[in-house]
Amino acid sequence: MSQTAMNRTITIAPVRKSVIVEASPGKPARVRTVPIRAGRRLVDVAGTLNELRAKAATLGDAWVRATVRTNGPVPGIADEIRAIIPNAVHVTSDYPRARGEEDAATGLMTLRPRDQFASFYRSKHGSEPSPEVLAAFEEVYLAVEGEV
Repeated sequence: MSQTAMNRTITIAPVRKSVIVEASPGKPARVRTVPIRAGRRLVDVAGTLNELRAKAATLGDAWVRATVRTNGPVPGIADEIRAIIPNAVHVTSDYPRARGEEDAATGLMTLRPRDQFASFYRSKHGSEPSPEVLAAFEEVYLAVEGEV
């Protein structure tokens, strides 16, 4: 009697998780992860208005982050893109900018994530983030980096 081994292929899908942070003044931040069991894809698309029109039919029910290439600022372009791509959740314009605008963006990209967050916080709140807020950011950032 002979025995043969069965060949089996087992595919294990990666488990997606979300990091939840609960923060209250005077209390340590609570960080927990929650598995994501459902959701839609997030698709990045870029092109001119006509190119995005052509791509719209291929996007299905995915959420869309769209970048539209123009020659300059176009008032109402985000509404026009959302009329073409109803699931567009974020629309940006890509066009030639003045030298100062490029330098500011490039300078921010060279910063460490903690410093980028501090810059964002200052621009939104007009003050420096507290040490507790920076510590909570670091904790979440490290938790997310560990999941990638």
